[in-house]
Amino acid sequence: MRNVASFESKLLEIEEAEEDLILYGYAWVAGVKFLKTNPDDMKKLEELKEHYQKKVNEILDTKITAQECERYIRLYLEAEEAVLKGQEYTIDGQNLKRADLEQIRKGRIWWENKKAQIESGTGEGIRFFQIVPHEF
Repeated sequence: MRNVASFESKLLEIEEAEEDLILYGYAWVAGVKFLKTNPDDMKKLEELKEHYQKKVNEILDTKITAQECERYIRLYLEAEEAVLKGQEYTIDGQNLKRADLEQIRKGRIWWENKKAQIESGTGEGIRFFQIVPHEF
């Protein structure tokens, strides 16, 4: 399952740790203490950052299929139905409530549009057209 948000959250945690290292000389990442004076710690922190950035890039570079779009459309429809019944629903670790109904609908519409783009072949980047006027 695509979960860019969790990897981006880890990257943010590492960036905050880098700031703490500059300010205080130490930082905590996932319960592990890193010291600015320890070259091994600095190397590990850099490796973690590269690892999570690589994961984010892999997910973002992966082409989305119409089947994946359909799966997410179904998830959003289930969420919409659950929220309309006054329940909560979770998609990719995000807890949604009735107040999030508009967000759920926007998500569903986004996936429906993405699926339509893929099926029509217009989902690949930006297309430029040149219009040449003709004189009559």
